[in-house]
Amino acid sequence: MMKTARSTSRIPVLSWVEDQFKTLRLKQTHRVAVHQALEAAIDIADSKIRLAPQYKKTALPVIEQAMEYSSRLVAALPGPICLNSRNYHTDPFLRAIFRSPDHIQETLQRIPAGEKKQLHKNADIIALLTMSRETKTTFGHERHGEMILRDAAMQTINFYDHLLVAPSNRLETTLALLEEKVLEILAATAMETINSLREELAELRERKAHLDSMKRMLKGKNRAFGNLAPPSYEARKKIEDIKKLLAQTAHAIEEKKKHIGIPEKSLQHLIDTFKNPTKAISIEKLSLNLNWMNVLMEKKGQQDVNTIALAEFAAGDELKRQGILVTIGPLS
Repeated sequence: MMKTARSTSRIPVLSWVEDQFKTLRLKQTHRVAVHQALEAAIDIADSKIRLAPQYKKTALPVIEQAMEYSSRLVAALPGPICLNSRNYHTDPFLRAIFRSPDHIQETLQRIPAGEKKQLHKNADIIALLTMSRETKTTFGHERHGEMILRDAAMQTINFYDHLLVAPSNRLETTLALLEEKVLEILAATAMETINSLREELAELRERKAHLDSMKRMLKGKNRAFGNLAPPSYEARKKIEDIKKLLAQTAHAIEEKKKHIGIPEKSLQHLIDTFKNPTKAISIEKLSLNLNWMNVLMEKKGQQDVNTIALAEFAAGDELKRQGILVTIGPLS
């Protein structure tokens, strides 16, 4: 009996130890993922960042913060809905975002061949369907109570340029791929900032070199003609103007060097971008009330009006797209 009591008392201890090991493994896995995300971001933004002292210690907390942001962003995506051309005529959502059943098939064919090979043919595919939206003003009949207005201005919504992003056979895998893509966009934004500053600094240095060359040329010409005639007013003024431009350019170079030129500066731009991710990419919920002609309606609940819920994500001022998670049947 004593032996049984002792063995029973060990069970909670063993369970506690297992939980501790499990927690440690999860923390280690997370730590590895954060390090990998940092290195991947540096590969995109600027590999010279690795020359900055203690770049990992400085950047890892911000990378972890950005990973949490990307996870929240992806978790907010609506769907998945079934993307099947056979459902086109019965699914108001598909009718709203596609022109025809053939349009759905065309979109499915756009999955890159390399990604198709990695997908299991006998399993469903999960992906993010993205598209662009355009709004056109059309004129037609509009009912207001018992009155019908002719030539009433209406807003018609059309979707185009459909694309399937991060296809996989598991929802968890697709979401993980999308989170990685968010981090890639942040890294690309940092890269754009760094490269733009480098180009501006290079242009200023090139301008200074050109002005130095012009100043030497004019001074040399004045010395050559010095025994024949004194420098003209125009020649003296031109040299003074070049000196002023040189001083302005040299000052601009020093100011620009405060923001770029050494690995620590590039690291700071990476940190600033990942610290403020909403400036680079954001997602908002988009709800559209559309009738059978894709005319935007103010009130939902009307006859033949369906509410279409999408995510609208923006990458800076350059890109604005709509998206929803979709499920696709096994590829043939």
